[in-house]
Amino acid sequence: MRTWQLVAIIAAGLVVALIWAGAREEGVAVPNGALADLQGAAVRLEDFRGKVVLLDFWASWCAPCRQAMPHTEAFSASPAAKAGELVVLAVNVNETKAEAERFITAHHYTLRVLLDGQGRLADAFQVRGLPTFVVLGRDGKVRYRQSGLDEPGLDAAVRAALAAP
Repeated sequence: MRTWQLVAIIAAGLVVALIWAGAREEGVAVPNGALADLQGAAVRLEDFRGKVVLLDFWASWCAPCRQAMPHTEAFSASPAAKAGELVVLAVNVNETKAEAERFITAHHYTLRVLLDGQGRLADAFQVRGLPTFVVLGRDGKVRYRQSGLDEPGLDAAVRAALAAP
């Protein structure tokens, strides 16, 4: 392998690493815009300022997403969610309303589902794999981001965000 080829490979790797690092950056503000939920209501993340928000980016065809969904459902039924301190939104990515609704109904989930059929919100949060979890603090900024399910990490991040002013 020639030196210039090796340099090109290393440079490409650094670019990918920098992009990935930016995607995991905490403290980034929430993107604006609205998505519809399964009932057709428009939902804007900025409307939840003052509350902790857990976003679960998922798709019905994704096996790890299907495995993680009961954990997300448990958050939506938690005392913090019932008290209105925690908002749980399952963001269905790049699927139709019918596909998302069929999955949610078949499994008797009750959490709120947003439809991101074009992947715009997922792109804004630089979601690179599913499932991806994002915790927003009361100030509307990203406090935690995880690709794949890490239950202890996610639980700790939600607890920390709820404990913060």
